[in-house]
Amino acid sequence: MSISSDEFKTILAGYHLNGWKSIQISYDGAGDSGSVEEIQLYNADEGPYGHYEQLEGEEYTKIEDAFYRLFDQSMGDWVNNDGGYGMLTINLEDGSYTNEVNYRTIEMDTIEGFLSEF
Repeated sequence: MSISSDEFKTILAGYHLNGWKSIQISYDGAGDSGSVEEIQLYNADEGPYGHYEQLEGEEYTKIEDAFYRLFDQSMGDWVNNDGGYGMLTINLEDGSYTNEVNYRTIEMDTIEGFLSEF
């Protein structure tokens, strides 16, 4: 199933007309794959401090598809190697969004010295 950006905007406008203020999409990726973990609608600006509803079924699938199509390429490499995770929050009142992307990294250092230093 693939929806256009216009269809996505229409779905979001419908949520707003039904009293929802924001939608949050949490995602996680590593080991060459990534997935949407949860999609929730909120009636308050403060996310989990307000009333929320978990999306499921066809609605979930449509929003998940739109997430991959519209946001995946702008987030950098959040799926390969150690991957990344984050939360996309869309304000349904004005159409703005915030995408908090966190990347997992492994750092490697080489430390050299002489035994005489101990």
